[in-house]
Amino acid sequence: SICRKIILHLCSRTITPTFRVAKYPPLTRLSADDMGVNAHADTGFMTFLPPANEPGLQVLDIDGTWFWPDLPEGALIVNAGQFLGRWTNDRFRATPHRVVPPQENDRYSLACFINPNFEAVGECLPTCTGPDSPPKYPTQTYREFFDWYMTNTFTHYGKLKNVNGQ
Repeated sequence: SICRKIILHLCSRTITPTFRVAKYPPLTRLSADDMGVNAHADTGFMTFLPPANEPGLQVLDIDGTWFWPDLPEGALIVNAGQFLGRWTNDRFRATPHRVVPPQENDRYSLACFINPNFEAVGECLPTCTGPDSPPKYPTQTYREFFDWYMTNTFTHYGKLKNVNGQ
């Protein structure tokens, strides 16, 4: 199956799990433009999150509508990343999402990002391409893709110098 091939492809290389804890303080007067985190899709393979105690995560549907995901008791949120989309020729769509600030209590989030190492090559899997479905993305390493993404998303990326002038 495609899932088995993706997992074997990823696990045959070193993966880099990264955990991030985020705190979103409440905004009592919330305007439509107020965001805890603006709309984006994660760059890597997958992101796992336990549901937060306070709502805030919204997902963009394929029709362009933001919605609050229905999270059953004990659920784990799984967001597909952009590099997974590249491997699968978008059979697995990167999950566009954003965080709306809470209005009453602090919101805490614990995300586990599963990313390939920077040397991993993103190349369309053979089962995800064919005569009617050519690869949509160039073959490139995760570092090349990550640098491209960061440079095109954050204008200061790669331009800052550290304390020693480097």
